[in-house]
Amino acid sequence: MKDRQTDRNPDWVVIKSKKNAFNSISRRSMLDQLSTAFPDLANHASQMYGESSSLLFMQESSPIVISSEGVHQGDPLGPALFAITIQPVSLDLEKDHPQIHVLAYLDDVFLLGNATDVLCAFHDLKGAFSSISLEIANHKCEIFCPSSTVAINESAGIPVNYQGSLFLGTPIGSSLFVESPCSIIAQSGNTLCVINSLN
Repeated sequence: MKDRQTDRNPDWVVIKSKKNAFNSISRRSMLDQLSTAFPDLANHASQMYGESSSLLFMQESSPIVISSEGVHQGDPLGPALFAITIQPVSLDLEKDHPQIHVLAYLDDVFLLGNATDVLCAFHDLKGAFSSISLEIANHKCEIFCPSSTVAINESAGIPVNYQGSLFLGTPIGSSLFVESPCSIIAQSGNTLCVINSLN
């Protein structure tokens, strides 16, 4: 199974950015964006994130860690606060690069389009994310290129995969690539059904 967009546009590629973003996003940027988008939540968020927090691991010898960036783990508002903060970056990127598609789900960001255009947009994305304390390492990202005839500039240091890739846990690519993880998922489901029927 292949993605329909890449079927229609065989010269397109997808860059998948990977980062540990929730722990590092700028709280100042987050609070500024929240006060504009959802001012009614600004006071609550400011109490939670306006100052550094002390984190204590539940071990006697563990030191206290000062948390000054990112959202708190377990905060039910955390995903929404993160999404609000990166939304302007995504919208600006689409405006500056109308020839590509920007798809984002929380800290998973995908750029879809012509290889040259996508690499250019990726460079701008890195710069924009850096301004809100999100650093993207090229070697931790991935380019999915469905067509082996498309030339990829590998000097950027981004791994290239021609067979397929996982997008939000869903395999996209060649039949062989898709078959393997789907079989594992199906087998897991069968095992759970057997366990439940025995109970």
